[in-house]
Amino acid sequence: MKAPISFFRMKTKQLVKTVFLLLLFSVSTSWSQQPIFDSYMSISTYNYVFSPWSSEDYRKVIDGNIDTKCIDLASDDGFGFTVNLGGESAIANKISVTTASDVPGRDPVNYQVFGSIDGTNFTSLTTGVIPCVSNRNFTRTFSFVNTAEYFYYRINFTNTCSSQNFLQIAEVQLYENETRPVMRSSYVGTVLPTISTIIPFTYYSYAEQYMYEVTNLRSNGLWPVTYISNKYCLNLTKITSGIDILYGQTYVIRAKIKVNGIWRKYGKRNIISTPAIVSPSDVPLTSLSASQCGTTLEATGSPIYAQEIFGAQGYRFQFNNGTDVIELQSDNFLLADPNNIPFGTTYSVKVAAKINEIWGDYGTACSISTPAVPITQIKTAQCGATLTNLYTSIQTNALPYEPEYRFKVVSNDNTEVIETGYSSYFNLSALTADATYDTAYKISVSVKYGGAEWGDYGHECVVTTPPAPQTKVQDAQCGTTLAALNTNILANWLQFVTEYQFKVVANGVEQVINRGTSRILKLTALTGGAVAGTTYTVSVAVKINGVWGSYGTECIVRTPGAARNSKQINETTDFSAVAYPNPSNSTFNLQVNGANKETTSVLVFDMTGRQIESKVVKANDIDNITLGQNYSAGIYNVIVSQGTNSRTVRLVKK
Repeated sequence: MKAPISFFRMKTKQLVKTVFLLLLFSVSTSWSQQPIFDSYMSISTYNYVFSPWSSEDYRKVIDGNIDTKCIDLASDDGFGFTVNLGGESAIANKISVTTASDVPGRDPVNYQVFGSIDGTNFTSLTTGVIPCVSNRNFTRTFSFVNTAEYFYYRINFTNTCSSQNFLQIAEVQLYENETRPVMRSSYVGTVLPTISTIIPFTYYSYAEQYMYEVTNLRSNGLWPVTYISNKYCLNLTKITSGIDILYGQTYVIRAKIKVNGIWRKYGKRNIISTPAIVSPSDVPLTSLSASQCGTTLEATGSPIYAQEIFGAQGYRFQFNNGTDVIELQSDNFLLADPNNIPFGTTYSVKVAAKINEIWGDYGTACSISTPAVPITQIKTAQCGATLTNLYTSIQTNALPYEPEYRFKVVSNDNTEVIETGYSSYFNLSALTADATYDTAYKISVSVKYGGAEWGDYGHECVVTTPPAPQTKVQDAQCGTTLAALNTNILANWLQFVTEYQFKVVANGVEQVINRGTSRILKLTALTGGAVAGTTYTVSVAVKINGVWGSYGTECIVRTPGAARNSKQINETTDFSAVAYPNPSNSTFNLQVNGANKETTSVLVFDMTGRQIESKVVKANDIDNITLGQNYSAGIYNVIVSQGTNSRTVRLVKK
């Protein structure tokens, strides 16, 4: 039975030892001793101190360098100094004193430590004896009990190891049990290899965030900026506001952590310098972006990027043999020249950066290619569609950087190529052979940039023209009896019509009258004139793009049953109307010849058939007819009527 008991006791001891070590590790990790003083804190003498040399004055006592020293040549009243923690508080519980490099007899033999909240009223915390030793630059620490926080600490030394009235010390430091992150010692006081080098601080697994305070040394501690991060490492280039991170500068940095939502105290301040730029070799090398190196651009106008260099004032991009160099302030540029885009070309590109007005060396060459000449086609919405009319715009999928366009149009055995310059659309009226209705056309597109060759034609697309449009006499007149033999018979308006043609049938006799651009017919224009009490069948055909369509729906009109006198039946042949100047960019004067004393009617229509002006002019005002004052640029038809006489005049407003 003894073996199990012995075994149990052994295991119990091991368990207790393990728990003790874990607790000890936990406490030491969370509450490691941290120095309180740093060389950037405000320090003042407590009593009279005589230090005639600036290299050995009282400030050296907390400069963090045991190779420097402070000497007081009048220490009969002791040597004391006060340190302002700069708004931070600390609970000091240990003091360290380091002997100077020479004369052991000048070492102090006792110390006093005081704390203060306001810098005026001080509380004594501890006193102690420092044994005299011959060791130089030798540090000894002395612990004491203190649980109060203070913003100011005063240290005083009263006696030395000899009867000399001189006292000297290399370094004095107070410590507290606090979690204060400090810069990794191998970085303190060094020049960073690059301005973006990561600066590590003490790592605490339980830290929620780190706050870094950064000050440019040139500002003497003024205007510090804070930067909060989730990482225990600081990259100076990530600080984008509040302070300029520059090359060849020295910065003072300290850090603190947040635990359970509460920010702890700052650790010790340390300095670190950024690399200086004094020659081209100091400028960091760069090259094209790794994601683009060795690739083909999506488009000739795609930006080409350099790997960005912090603080760069500009970039040089060198091509092929180095004869072509582009200097930019941006780290990217467009390879494409819209007037001469080099498709299907591979370039070898090097990049250099400029910092502090110094151009660096070129980095590694990188190849990059432009794509082949792009291919386009008629828009999908029009492929396989029937056009609204012969003048409908046929559009391509437009390409960037304004290429020139060429359309190949195939119909039956006829092929035509139409070049439209920088326009990405055309219509079939541009064909040399007049476009025809109800016809399928196969269309493909090619483009070229600048002086380059035409690219390949894209996908062939079929579009169909509509059936030939038809028109007819307006419904309001069909089936009616005209008011007079010379009443205007009006055809419905159609867009793009260049000629109207009326077919009139009466009593088995057919006559065709071409009215040009006018869509108005008077039966008195028939050979033999109009016959009273007669039924006429009228149909209309139109010419568009040089092609006559078929006649539209027939319309029946009747002339009134009783014949009028010859003046009413026949138009006066010497009645005429003319406009001048024509074309005009202002107004037109309308001259009417052969008019009698009846009033004259003037109706103005635009090319859509919309009436835009109407005038009734008395006989004595016939010489003062002015038109066009507020017309927009375009073509207008003017119908001048007096009694049975009527004339049409076309106006061109510029």
